[in-house]
Formats: sequence, structure tokens, C-alpha cells
Amino acid sequence: MVVATYQLDVDLDNDGLWEAGENLTADIYNEAPHAPLVWERGKDQLRALAPPAAGKASWELNNRASAYGPTSNVKRGRPCRIRATHAAVTYDMFLGVLERPRQNPQEELRSVGVTALGTFSRLVGKETLSTALSQTITTDVAIGLILDAIGWPAGAGDGGRVLDVGKTTLDWWWLDGEDAWEAIKALLYSEGPGALIYEDGRGRFVFKNRHARITEARFTASQGSYGGAAGTGFYDAQEDDGLGHVINVCEIETKKRSAAALGVIWTLGSTVTLTPSETRKYIARHTSGDPMTAAVAPVDVTDYTVTVGSLSSVTLDRTSGATVTIILTAGTAGATVTGLQLRAQRVAVDSVTKVANTLDASASITEHSRQTFTLPVRAEIGVNVAQDFCNGIVSWYKDGRPLIRFTVPANADTAWMTQALAREVGDRIQITEANTGLSSTPFWIEWVRHAVSAGTGLHLTTFGCEKVVLDTELYAVWGTSKWGTAIWGL
Repeated sequence: MVVATYQLDVDLDNDGLWEAGENLTADIYNEAPHAPLVWERGKDQLRALAPPAAGKASWELNNRASAYGPTSNVKRGRPCRIRATHAAVTYDMFLGVLERPRQNPQEELRSVGVTALGTFSRLVGKETLSTALSQTITTDVAIGLILDAIGWPAGAGDGGRVLDVGKTTLDWWWLDGEDAWEAIKALLYSEGPGALIYEDGRGRFVFKNRHARITEARFTASQGSYGGAAGTGFYDAQEDDGLGHVINVCEIETKKRSAAALGVIWTLGSTVTLTPSETRKYIARHTSGDPMTAAVAPVDVTDYTVTVGSLSSVTLDRTSGATVTIILTAGTAGATVTGLQLRAQRVAVDSVTKVANTLDASASITEHSRQTFTLPVRAEIGVNVAQDFCNGIVSWYKDGRPLIRFTVPANADTAWMTQALAREVGDRIQITEANTGLSSTPFWIEWVRHAVSAGTGLHLTTFGCEKVVLDTELYAVWGTSKWGTAIWGL
């Protein structure tokens, strides 16, 4: 049996450092009836088309010395990490924050059960964002703006970000009171089929553009083989033919916008009375909900009239977006203001185009009936790009796409342990399983879970995978040798 060593750290003083006294590995319970050390990362389903999910982890701490009671620093929000070392290589496996310590004071347990969430938990339901309006930016730039807005660390260090350059250009992009997580998912789908977002073992936000699965080695070349020959088997395999996820009709609505001439887009419609030196804010929005650009700070006489007293300043919080905040500050004698308005260029919708796949899926429709999927992209993408997306989705899913979930005992030998620790979301592997007809069949890993009972050395790794999109189903990519037959130039 091959045994790796594991390390669990909790940043007890929340200072951003992993210090010697914060290594809790020795207090992880190893024997029954206690739960193993578990962590998982990847998608919320096994499909490549599924959205990403925040990672999860759980373990139990020995609390017979009462070191981890309710008043200890093992509490919600503390950063934590899991690492594993095998064959002199240390692997970062999970980075997140404690979610819910649970005291188990009964004598036969005397433990603290701990759950943790991955770094993506920062995004879910935590922020309502309104941004300035951007023009002609790629998806990765928009993702970066969201991460900046919620305070996600810059750089590629632990908990940072690794962003490919996006292949989709957004004519216009802004947020108007939107949840960060929902906005991120819309950008993922706007990048197109094949794009990937996940948190890696270092807790970093990873964005792979839609060409990555076609051009990067870990997506195009097998990183490991499972099943088949003696010594490479697996167990607890569950295969799904994918026919429950057929898509033979795909639709996208696009909108073409342009900036109008400078004009009045908002008026207050009432008199403002300010006390001496008082500051007051007004949120200006066009009644249509359309965003604006090139907003001009209101000018005396043109955009308002002071009938009593004076204003010491009139400023804007920004010059574009769905909303712009006007900030009035009265002079030392106060002020009475009438006729307040905001001038800006409204970015209105010129045309709406709804596109659907042109790729023939009649055989699939006959067999499975119409299975429609509306791709939730940002509407401000090109019509031709949207058309290619629809064809791409239908090409991949009109006949279903096999899924498989299987478990391997990583501690069985050195090669298996290395495979378990080194594999990442998105990696390509090969699977052979005679009963289901799989013979060196390529799959992409979409989800991975580890369960370790350190006392026994047992390490079980479960992979959730979707069958690789083969070259005959791929789209062409300029400047590479990858040329598809179903879709052109995506």
C-alpha cells in the first residue's frame, strides 16, 4: 500500500499566514466512527456545459483536550487549506474558508465536525454589483472587473486569478444590481462552448477560453488511463449515456446597441432644499433601463438652478453605467435647487436578433423530440458569434454525450497516487470498461472528490467526467492545425 502524507492548516488568527501552530493535521480523527477528510472541486454537474461550483471540504477534529470549543478560533470564515505530499512532491489540493464547526460533545465522539467552502463561495449571493459601462471588451476583462469589484486578490498567487484572454468580444458590458456569481456564469456562456471556469487546488479563479480544450496539451492529450489492463482498474463506476441531456435546438437573442447624441436622460422633478454644508445623493437612471455613457456633471443654469444659497460642488460618482449618482453639496448657507437633470448619451437597443442553430439536427429531433436550450449569454455579442455558439452546442449534444463517474483506490500503488493528486478539473483521461463498451475512450474531468482516512492510509478518488468532443465535432481555430467539419471558425 502506498501512503501519502496530508496537511490541514487553518489560519486561526486570520492574518493571512500559515504558521506552525495552525497545522491541525495531528488532530484529525482517523478511525471509525469518525468521518474521513474529504474535499471536492469542479462543476455542479458532470457536464462540460454545466456551471462551476464552489469547492467543499469536511473533516473531524479530536476535541478530547477541549482545544476546539465554541470560543476557539476554529470558526466560520477562517481560511483553511489541504495539501498532500507523495514521492517528494507536494500538491495543493484545496483552499477555502471554514463554514460551520459542529460540536460533538458526547463521550464516544468528543469531536468537532468542520465543513469548509472553496474560494468560489465569495461569489455566491454575496455581492450586488453595479458597474460603469465598458465598450468592446473581451470576456476575461469583464470577469476581471467583477473580481476587482468584490475584492478578489489580483495576481496568480494562492487565492488569486489565472485568466486566459477571452475569445468573445462584448460590444457593451455593464452590471446593474446583479449578483456576482450570476454575472460570472453569463460571461462563461458568452465565451462559448468549451470554455471553463473552476477553482484550482490553490483556490485560484481559473478561466480557460473556448479554444483551450482544442489547443492546450492537458485537454488534447491523455493525462492518464483508467480501467482495462490488470492493475489499472476502478470500481463503483456509474455511466450515463447522456440522452437525458440531449440538445437539438439552441437559441440565443442578441442586441445591437449604439450611443445616442448627448441629451437629457433623467430629471428629478422636484425642488431640493439642503441645510448648510449638507451632502445629498441622487441616483439617475433612464426610464428604459438602458445604460448611459459620457455623462456630464450637472452645470449651473443648464442642468439646475439655485434659487437660494449656493452649492459648493456638484459631482458624479462615474460617467457611465445603468445608473449614475449625482452628488450635491451645499454651501455654508445651504441651498435650494430646482430643475436638476442629468445629460448623457443613452446606449439604446437598435435591433434585436434571435438566432437558432442552422446545423441539421432533424434525426435527433425525430428520435428525442425537440430539446431546446437557451444559452444564457450576454446579449451584446455578435450575431455571427451567437450563430456559431448555437451550432456548436447542438453539434456536441444532439446525440447526447456520455458521462461517467468512477472511484479509484489511490493508495493501491505509486502511479495511482500520483494520478489522484496530480489530476485537475479539465484534464483529459482515457477510460476502458468492457461492460459499457468503453475502449481507451477519452473523457474530460469535470469534477473530482477525495476521501482520505489517514489512519488506515485509504485514499479514494472519485472522478466525474464527460466524453471528449472529438475532432470531427470541433470547430476550426485559425492559426492551428485543428480543423473541424461541423462548425467553422468559432
